Amino acid sequence: MVFLVTIGFFAGLLGYSTWLSVRSEQQFPPLGRFVDADGIKLHYVTEGSGQPVVMLHGASGSLRDFVVSIFSDVAANYQAIAFDRPGHGYSMRAPEQGWNPAVQAGHIRAGLKELGIDRPLLVGHSWSGSVVLAYALAYPDEIAGVVVLGGATHPWKGSPPKWYNRLATSPWIGDLFTRLFVTPIGQASISTAIERTFAPNAAPASYRNEAGVRLILRPDNFRANAEDVIHLREFLADQSQRYGDIGVPLTIITGLQDGTVSPKIHSRALHSQVKHSKLVTFEGVGHMPHHVRPDAVLAEIERLLPATSAPGAFLPAPAE
Repeated sequence: MVFLVTIGFFAGLLGYSTWLSVRSEQQFPPLGRFVDADGIKLHYVTEGSGQPVVMLHGASGSLRDFVVSIFSDVAANYQAIAFDRPGHGYSMRAPEQGWNPAVQAGHIRAGLKELGIDRPLLVGHSWSGSVVLAYALAYPDEIAGVVVLGGATHPWKGSPPKWYNRLATSPWIGDLFTRLFVTPIGQASISTAIERTFAPNAAPASYRNEAGVRLILRPDNFRANAEDVIHLREFLADQSQRYGDIGVPLTIITGLQDGTVSPKIHSRALHSQVKHSKLVTFEGVGHMPHHVRPDAVLAEIERLLPATSAPGAFLPAPAE
């Protein structure tokens, strides 16, 4: 009897998780098109014309985070392009070292070349700070500049990876955990996670649905995100030693109350290594400046690309 109850319990979890994954994809389908990028399919959206501005989202997200923030405003003056990073949203994962920011940068580059995009400005939020900087180090002659937006750029001290990320990436048990338990646990904690990410600012009431946050609870997405998070610190310990070699225009934007990616450990440290960089700080802003201070973020993009925008189109931002 106990055995049958146990089997029924796990079957119910699997059925619920599978149903919710299907329901999430029905509710939040792909918004754009797909491009072949060195053997993997990347999902992207594009709008507008002129100088290309490529936006890459952070951890636990998708291109929808930019679509519901600054994407359309960028498209008013430039060709706006946003990608689902490899393994996130509807983009495929690289079979080898898919978590590696340099590998992800290489696939983004391949996708841009396939689309005929030349010398884009790269905007990387949060986890993607590592990707846009890897791109700048590897392909400096192919980009117009970089905006690091609350970006992870340096190794940090602190606790080991969260238990759920360790479980998700464990052999054998990882599949069971992501397919049975992630959905019910995640469903109960999504709202709290969003509030924590936006703090001290209030998250838009519509963000959970408009940004399609539930897509991250799909097993493959969750596992890819866990791999990204677990490996990032070690990767940045190496990459951060080379930031002095960055020669492209670089603007670093951070909210001074960012409790997710420390302004001191990341943004200020990067600014000190790249002498020609510009550091822009927002008082009273947390980890989501492109939602809380979109006009100011747009103004900094415009300053890096003055030849292709209308002067004074956006409000000025305070700079440190």
